[in-house]
Amino acid sequence: MPLLLFILCTTIVATATTWESWSAPYDYHGATFSEGEIWIATDGGLRSIDLKTDKTQTFVASDGLEETSQVAVAVDEEQNVIVLSKSGLLAQLKKGQKRFNVLSRSMVEKADIPLKNGLHLRPDFAVIAFEHRVVIFDLKKRTAVITFTQMASFNAIQEKIVGIVLHKDTLFVANSQKVFKRFIDFPNLASDLRLADPSTWDELKHQSPKVGSIFYDHKKGIQVSEYKAFTYSLSNGKFDQVITDEKVGVWVNGDSLKFKDFWDEDEVFLPQWMGVNPLDSCRWILSSDQIWQHCKGKTTLWKDPNEFPAGVVTTVSVRPGIEFVAWMHPYQVKIPVNGDFIAYDFRYGSHYFDDSKGQDANQPLKTMVINDAGFVFTGTWGGSVFSRSPDDYFYRNFHKANGDCMDSWSGDYSIVRGVNKTLNENTMFFSYWGETGENNYGIAWLDDEHNLYCGNDIGSSMVSGPILSIKNSKGNYDVFSVYEHGIGAWDGDMDFMTLAPTRSKELKVVKRQKVYTGALGYARDISWDTKNGRLWLAGISHLGYYEPGTDSVIIPLSIRGIESAEYTALEVDRHGDLWVGTRSHGVFHIKLQNNMADSLLATNITSKDGLLSNTVLDLAIDGALGRVIFAHDIGVSVYHTFAVRFDEGYLEENSKPIKVYPNPFRPGKHQYVTIDNINSTGAFNLFNSAGKVVKTFSSAEMVGGGVKWDGIMANGELAPPGVYHYVVRHNNKAHRGRLLIIR
Repeated sequence: MPLLLFILCTTIVATATTWESWSAPYDYHGATFSEGEIWIATDGGLRSIDLKTDKTQTFVASDGLEETSQVAVAVDEEQNVIVLSKSGLLAQLKKGQKRFNVLSRSMVEKADIPLKNGLHLRPDFAVIAFEHRVVIFDLKKRTAVITFTQMASFNAIQEKIVGIVLHKDTLFVANSQKVFKRFIDFPNLASDLRLADPSTWDELKHQSPKVGSIFYDHKKGIQVSEYKAFTYSLSNGKFDQVITDEKVGVWVNGDSLKFKDFWDEDEVFLPQWMGVNPLDSCRWILSSDQIWQHCKGKTTLWKDPNEFPAGVVTTVSVRPGIEFVAWMHPYQVKIPVNGDFIAYDFRYGSHYFDDSKGQDANQPLKTMVINDAGFVFTGTWGGSVFSRSPDDYFYRNFHKANGDCMDSWSGDYSIVRGVNKTLNENTMFFSYWGETGENNYGIAWLDDEHNLYCGNDIGSSMVSGPILSIKNSKGNYDVFSVYEHGIGAWDGDMDFMTLAPTRSKELKVVKRQKVYTGALGYARDISWDTKNGRLWLAGISHLGYYEPGTDSVIIPLSIRGIESAEYTALEVDRHGDLWVGTRSHGVFHIKLQNNMADSLLATNITSKDGLLSNTVLDLAIDGALGRVIFAHDIGVSVYHTFAVRFDEGYLEENSKPIKVYPNPFRPGKHQYVTIDNINSTGAFNLFNSAGKVVKTFSSAEMVGGGVKWDGIMANGELAPPGVYHYVVRHNNKAHRGRLLIIR
């Protein structure tokens, strides 16, 4: 398979931090047209496609939606876009603006999800259908007017709603057997004293044995189909239809389309939605992950050449300051700093079997690493280690069948569960399962010239896991290697070994210590705290730390800010802060209180803050650029923050000049003003035109070489307009500049 070149699909947000996101916009759920665009609600965000240029844009959580997955979208008469998220958040993008605003969070209920295409608009109002309720929402007042759960004899709490239709001011609601209607006087809702009375709903008679969907025909009125259907009634009385279930097919203007690509190789019918482009009357037909255009009697597949590959991203690895790699099996996507990206099938060029796809759902692999030279190494189930060169082509397999010294679990089936680049050195360590019934796990070392050294049968169990290596002062390697007590046990401990490469290309065990993990069990991820010289571990439900020289992992006494979570990933930044990914609670940024490992304080970062998804399967830290990279079930997001950035070299000779932006700064319009390229060892003072200090930043506030100021002075008041002067002192030198504040 050749390399595929893709272009940037990114989100930049002017907040306290900057976010970037890459997501595959699948599955498609519903769509609508505006003037010149089609808007598609997807699991990967709200996607817009320019009908003239085919240019695409995807809006995600960090664009103001607070949640990436969307299920319904509508456009009002003023061309404002209203969108409904998977959990029930309602958001609006006003015409001409670039950022959404959430209109309501009050409709979110875990036990009641919105219907696809369950969003309908009337002037100043939205009608929103969930599985167990229908809500009328006032868009101007940003509040729900009424929630219908009982309509005549239909109790929606007990039985699901299967569809709604809003025709003019008449609302139709259907369950699986019956259809009910009511006139809604939208301009005069406040005067409808019986609006909440279930008896004001009428039941409609119909002949269908069951209700799969309902639609409105402008000649015949409401129509009932026993099948799931999307129907659009044209002025000539003929229909555009997409019908699924037992009776399937697409009809355009009453004529059936005989297009073979509407069925997949298993004869499953794909289309789910159809609409008419107002610019040229061409039809857009959507399945869950494909778009077709039917124009002038011809049906063609529409494809976005810049689309991010679909898949669950299980692993991310960073080459600081240059690029990072994301793995969604079988693709690996390399994303350099400029945001352009290249995707490739990491197996291409090798003939070895890879079984990793079947393993990554429940246990994110974390077995892909990019080294300082740009080589990517991938440990797999079955195929041992795959490697690719810096120019993204297949380099070689490290495999027993190739004559390499690594053990194989069974025949040519080799399992590598740990891949690690040695800290501060461009060498690699791999941990792999031992031979079935014979050997415990082994560890291999790859030097910087790609010579392989092996230590087979040196572990404490057959089943290896995550691994971490550090070169010690004697030139040997201190290796932390997690293992399970048995296949699928999810219970385990850790080996702490000192290993020395020999001339015979073996790894000699200089020292070994068994470390008991206790209540933490098998560690899914481990990370070294360079500042404090300790190892941190993340189990399924516990965090723990290991102090070299002791014999067991310690569970911290107190972690404030976390009630419960399933941990999936762990990294420690240069300041000793922990970044912890979870299965459904986003990310926790954890600080040590008074530099004590037993007292932790956690801050939760979720999709509301800009995270692409609250499912985080892996993360990586780029200290050179000050960014944290997250692997999600629907893509990748990047969090730019001074908190993890290196600031050595700032305010030194020939270093980058101090940068202040935006300047002029307008509080209210601009959320923050950023002062960048300073140094955390210095001192910062801001003076007004009278020479009075109005704001001071301490070195603790300048971590990473930058600060963000919201315009609030030391006295708690908003800084008035005027010219301000700042002085940054570092190494007995003063650096000065100006900041203009306007209204």
